[in-house]
Amino acid sequence: MKRILLTLITVSACLFSMAQEKGDSNLMHQPNVSTVSSEHAIPFAVLGLFLLIGYFSLKAVKLFLDTRLKNKIIDKGVSEQLAVSILQNNNDDNKIEAIKWFFLLSGIGLALLIISMQTVLSIGSAAIMALCLAASFMGYYLYLRYSKK
Repeated sequence: MKRILLTLITVSACLFSMAQEKGDSNLMHQPNVSTVSSEHAIPFAVLGLFLLIGYFSLKAVKLFLDTRLKNKIIDKGVSEQLAVSILQNNNDDNKIEAIKWFFLLSGIGLALLIISMQTVLSIGSAAIMALCLAASFMGYYLYLRYSKK
């Protein structure tokens, strides 16, 4: 269900972000415009907003379902040892989650910094973003690998 909801949000965000209003007809007579205006950055901001809303929604649903599970465990009268093992909050998972977001957001920040230094946005900008994200995931993987030793 989470994957379906996230997929629908992502697809709708892509469709809505590409919606354009009818602009000046004079723009069509300029065949070689080499710069990209800030209007093209708006779809990325909208996509990012939809992703944040989707992430928040998934976290809220997870919190609601966890609370419901805890209430059912209490109502059923499950043994204390089993209830503690099920309801136990693992702090290591929270730490690893925070480290993952650190690596991911620092990779995105680095990519945006490099892209902002360019004068023209092109396919190279997408390649820079992909490489920085790949490097951040590799850093996260290496952190996990060496932190277990």
